[in-house]
Amino acid sequence: MQIYWTKKSIPELSQLPSGERSRLWRQCYKEAMHERQSKIGLIIVGLLAGIGAMLLGPIGAGIGGGIGGFIFGQIISNKNRPYLRAALENRSK
Repeated sequence: MQIYWTKKSIPELSQLPSGERSRLWRQCYKEAMHERQSKIGLIIVGLLAGIGAMLLGPIGAGIGGGIGGFIFGQIISNKNRPYLRAALENRSK
């Protein structure tokens, strides 16, 4: 599995200027959030933050939330790619 550290590292967005990249990401992100895996990703963030809080208090919540956020970012990046491709195809027509 490819890890996407930034929007620019996503192949569909890599050649676009920064402003267009962000606009297209926001447009497609809304569609990708309707996918079940995206919602599960948000649950993972909450669970890891909660577990971290129980184990280490606020610092643990931050660490758990950060790890969960990274996992969610990877899930949403992969779920968003088909929507980005479709938007780019429609844009070029």
